[in-house]
Amino acid sequence: MAYRDGLTMLLAAPETHQAASLPGWVGATVAGAGVVTVIAVGALWMKGRAAAADARAITTRETTQRERFAEFHPRLRPALARLTDDWQACQLWTSLKLGREPRDGDLGAWPVLLPSDQADPPDDGIWRDLRSGDARVRLQVPEGWSPQDLVNKAGDIASAMDVRGVRVIAADGNQLVLEIRAEAPRIDPQTLKKYPERVHIALTRLRDPWDAADLWAELKLGRKPSAHEPASVPTLVPHTDPADPTKNDDGITQNDVGVRLRLRMPDGWSPHDLEDEKKSKNLASALDVPAVQLIESDGNKALLELRVFDPIAEVATSELVKQVQIKSLNGETRTKYELLVPVGSLSCHDDFRLGQSEYGDRMTLNFARDVHRAIQGATRSGKSVTFNTMIAYSLLMRDTVTVIIDPNGATVAPFWECADYVCDSEDPEDAIKVFDIVLKAMYARKKMFPAMREAAITRFSPQLPLWNIFIDENSHYDTLDYKRKLAKVAKQVAKFGGRLNIADQKMNVDNLPGTVKVNLSDILCHRVQSRHDFDHVLPGLPTFAAMAANSERPMAQGVAIARLASHERPVRMRVDYLAAKACYDIGDQIIEARGAKRPPMGTDDFDTETDTTAAEDITDLDEDVVICLLPECDEPVEKPHTGRPGKYCSNKHKLKHWRQLNPKKKPGDNIEPGEEKAI
Repeated sequence: MAYRDGLTMLLAAPETHQAASLPGWVGATVAGAGVVTVIAVGALWMKGRAAAADARAITTRETTQRERFAEFHPRLRPALARLTDDWQACQLWTSLKLGREPRDGDLGAWPVLLPSDQADPPDDGIWRDLRSGDARVRLQVPEGWSPQDLVNKAGDIASAMDVRGVRVIAADGNQLVLEIRAEAPRIDPQTLKKYPERVHIALTRLRDPWDAADLWAELKLGRKPSAHEPASVPTLVPHTDPADPTKNDDGITQNDVGVRLRLRMPDGWSPHDLEDEKKSKNLASALDVPAVQLIESDGNKALLELRVFDPIAEVATSELVKQVQIKSLNGETRTKYELLVPVGSLSCHDDFRLGQSEYGDRMTLNFARDVHRAIQGATRSGKSVTFNTMIAYSLLMRDTVTVIIDPNGATVAPFWECADYVCDSEDPEDAIKVFDIVLKAMYARKKMFPAMREAAITRFSPQLPLWNIFIDENSHYDTLDYKRKLAKVAKQVAKFGGRLNIADQKMNVDNLPGTVKVNLSDILCHRVQSRHDFDHVLPGLPTFAAMAANSERPMAQGVAIARLASHERPVRMRVDYLAAKACYDIGDQIIEARGAKRPPMGTDDFDTETDTTAAEDITDLDEDVVICLLPECDEPVEKPHTGRPGKYCSNKHKLKHWRQLNPKKKPGDNIEPGEEKAI
């Protein structure tokens, strides 16, 4: 009020000045100066008042923005505030040449926020993604620009906003959704700690939607988001188990060789794309892991393994024995292998470990469950170790009869005294005699089927044992009679409780005919000379064939490509090492427990080539059983009044077999006198 009174006085008439006893010109001068001063003071006051109002408005706006963007990352708040202020938004977009400033009557144009009343909850065009914590902004692009322009300048937008990244995740016409990221998502250190350190980078990339999209798109296994369509990349599939929450995971599980990822492939891609050798190598390189392998697939889901450790790189010793140091009377120390499995403690129904797969899985066999098996491998490939391991397990079981046929004698030697039947003869006729013993025991079991009401014997005991026939160097016996007898054994003995185990350096159609091959449930192929050798036992596996027959980088000794009944998917594995000396020690300990079946190998008063009398015929055969010679027939031959059975169950089968052996004869021709001897 004082200010206003002074102003009134200064603006009074000159008479007032004179009444104040001042000269007229002096009064006028003073009055003019006062007017100027008052005007200046008034202008400053008005400017200060406006500034104070602006400050209050800014403070109010900042408070509102702080409250509005409090849920966002601190680095995102300034960027979002710029988008909500028209002037700052105009400066931002025009500096990026994504809009134009207002001038000369032109109101300007730039991307503006697009609120939505239909969103749940309604928003002003900005909201927070609850999963990632990133900000999402809905914008309307002005005429003259398109969402693709923002895609092309995503890096510049991120730099201008001072954020980690910007990308367009959806677009429709001139509207789009912009995702703004402050920083890469961090994985809880405790979560990463439970995984091998080598996979931390890989898991971080795969858990980050942005990095994952870039990764899969670079490998041509997915598509990054664009102005026209969202991202389409493999995603992790969590697993939930309501019954056991401890089994829940986010799509990542750990195993002995690294981690496994449960992925859902996007439309346009399938799990089989991950099998591509080049892509899997590139993926391993991008994730910084030694190897990547597709384990299994189901529809659009894939189980991918990131392999950090190689479980078959090192040699593992057999679980059957342990080494002990024994000091002799003369003070010398030698190594002895002691059994860790008591003799007779195992059953043919038990799974036993043969080795470990490249995925860290136990590779097991089961004599009762499986049928026949074949082992192939060149010299010093590990084939003998594999075969000896199977024989050792068979001999330690309480409900098996073990038969070993080996023309070289190296395989049968450690087990000569403890095996039930042995043959080291090079004469195929001696091997055939052993087959006859096996068939005789098997066919005696026919009378058991009506009482068992089964089509095959599947349960075994010491009174009804499983017969294991092991044949090493099978190709040595190359006569036609031997091959036919082998085919007959392969076809017939399985249902009676017999199992064939054949090993050879090279298998082909001659020493592994189709009648044997079709009944194989377990196949192991060690290093071989050619792909053709591999393809005969495991056809249709070019990648594995290249490994097995690679002369430049051959498979290590003991490593094999295996397809087992317990692991139907072919896989690389390493057989547990069982030294040859350990086999002799195992044989000695079996003899100590059960006694010797025959004198030591090489004694003068014993036939060292063929022994088929040492073991009792525990099938308790009442009579000789002769089976029809027709290979596809397993019928017994009746005895006539002479008491001597013939060779065929019927004349029809006799004629059919003769025609098979004499293909040049016409079907209508009869057997001429004397030609029967050819059969």
